[in-house]
Amino acid sequence: MLTGTSDFEALARQLRSSESIETETTHKLSGQASAEAGGGFNFLVKLQGEAKAVLSSENATSKKIREEVRKNPLAIVRQINAALVSMREAVQKHGLGRDILFIIDGSEKLRFEVYEELFIKNANLLQSLSLNMLIAVPINAYYRIEAAPSQNFSHSLLIPMIKLTGPKAARANELFKKVIERRIQADLFFEPGVLDECVRYSGGCIRQLLRIVNAVIYKALGQRASLAVAQAAIRAEGSTLNQVVTSEHVKVLEKGLDNLRPNDPGVREMLLQLVLLKYNGNFRLNPLLTDFVTLPPAP
Repeated sequence: MLTGTSDFEALARQLRSSESIETETTHKLSGQASAEAGGGFNFLVKLQGEAKAVLSSENATSKKIREEVRKNPLAIVRQINAALVSMREAVQKHGLGRDILFIIDGSEKLRFEVYEELFIKNANLLQSLSLNMLIAVPINAYYRIEAAPSQNFSHSLLIPMIKLTGPKAARANELFKKVIERRIQADLFFEPGVLDECVRYSGGCIRQLLRIVNAVIYKALGQRASLAVAQAAIRAEGSTLNQVVTSEHVKVLEKGLDNLRPNDPGVREMLLQLVLLKYNGNFRLNPLLTDFVTLPPAP
């Protein structure tokens, strides 16, 4: 065990020192939590799948932990920082790395109210943590002038969609195909050309690519997906996405993609919903919508 984990274990016990939390975790974690309750980090590691569901939802456990943090947030920050110093030293001493990086998965899905609480109202607490951390924020928050993360955090980066056309298109398309090929044996699921079609309609968005591939496999009903099956599944995905396109969105799109501004509320909505995709300053209509939304001709 690395030096510093005992500090985290003590903090975990402190935050979970409530009868309501013990009762809920015992019930939610299939009876395993009571046996592991004193394990601190080990408890979370062993049960990370089920524990994540408990700690990320709105329940007695999450409410009680937030209450404990709000009582004296700076004291908890100091405890975390003390543990991090010890752990960082141990990592370097044992040659395990130069530093520690925390990557917060799924944070781009936060409700705006939660984002505002963390990044605007209590930004000083995040800034006080002595750690390296990567956090994604909801794209509508990024474009909201009065509540943008750049107000409190100087190191921010807007990650664009990947361009699948142009001079480097071949390389980009091959890398996107590898995203799928490293997860499944593609030729068992797709006939020739199907994966290329999935990549083309992904628009350079990894999450959309995964969703399309899943839809195509489901549509094939256990058979190798043909191009016709893939195109039917892709059209169905486009039809679903088209349901979020409003008449106001259409009015904005009628201005032409070159005339759109990211701080426009309608544009922000379409970026959040993936109606529009953004590539380093350039907008493009999601390729899933090409059969449903007609854009004015480019000047």
